Amino acid sequence: MNNQTCPCCKQSHEGTACHTTGLSAVNGLVSQINHRIEFVEGPFDIGKGKLACVPYRKYNEVLICFKESMDVPFAKIKLHSRDRYTDAKAVFDDAVRLGQEIVKRWNSYSG
Repeated sequence: MNNQTCPCCKQSHEGTACHTTGLSAVNGLVSQINHRIEFVEGPFDIGKGKLACVPYRKYNEVLICFKESMDVPFAKIKLHSRDRYTDAKAVFDDAVRLGQEIVKRWNSYSG
């Protein structure tokens, strides 16, 4: 963080992650996210990183993933309120379109 104050806890972390959120920031903007995902090393750079929409028709779920050396999921798109397979199947195509739109907008923004 280059000796700047953290936007969440207002302390200086001198380039390390915040102890409260685990986030790193530059100029007050979050740039890296630390994680605890097995077999994946290093933080994700969300300033330069790309996202991917990964639909799983078998399970009728759509995941938004960090596109690093492998797709690392961080969000699931759920357009139904009950956890029933028939409900998920009915809105699967809409969930895929929403996921693709989120990814398209993020990737165009992040360069």
